[in-house]
Amino acid sequence: MKQGTTRKILYGVVLFAVSYPLLLAAWIWIKPFYGNVIGNSAIRLSAFTTGVRIKEIAIGKEKSKAELTKPVATDRGMADVVIDLSFSISSYTFNVPLTLSLIAALYPVAGWRFRNFIEAIVLLAAIHMLYVYSYCTYQTLLTITNYGGQKTGAGTQLFWEFLWNFTDNMVVRFEPFLIAFYLWLRGGHKTAFRHAVDGPNQKL
Repeated sequence: MKQGTTRKILYGVVLFAVSYPLLLAAWIWIKPFYGNVIGNSAIRLSAFTTGVRIKEIAIGKEKSKAELTKPVATDRGMADVVIDLSFSISSYTFNVPLTLSLIAALYPVAGWRFRNFIEAIVLLAAIHMLYVYSYCTYQTLLTITNYGGQKTGAGTQLFWEFLWNFTDNMVVRFEPFLIAFYLWLRGGHKTAFRHAVDGPNQKL
């Protein structure tokens, strides 16, 4: 039993060492396409939430930019508030190769199912959507409030500020471990326990 467990751990280490550079190289090519999908979707969702108009969205290989406008009433009549948004795709995707490599490395011990892997990918994309969405929404409301065109309640502003900072400083940075923990909760811990107790030859 101990020998089988040790073999699985070593196999996991080898999988991580091999998969990480391969995934890192692949991600350099995939990232612009992925950033385009996530950026466009999150910016449009944020614009819908805040009631602003999208003037332009420009997403490059590394930088994502958007220009939004909202008409507000001033002493001289109606005027457009211009909201300029800019963020790096790497700021929320830098952990993707590490996350996928960690999932691969834990497979020999936890025995993820293909369904669990798809769930992890969906959760990963949801985290990135939340990052861009919360950033755009917070910056939009802050700009409009500072311009004086709309009063945002203290609770609302605090909520979006907290959500953005929490996603940026906690969720994205600990993303590999959060995804692995999610898969563990989805049943990986039971599989690992049965592997340890029943041995590698026991049919699950």
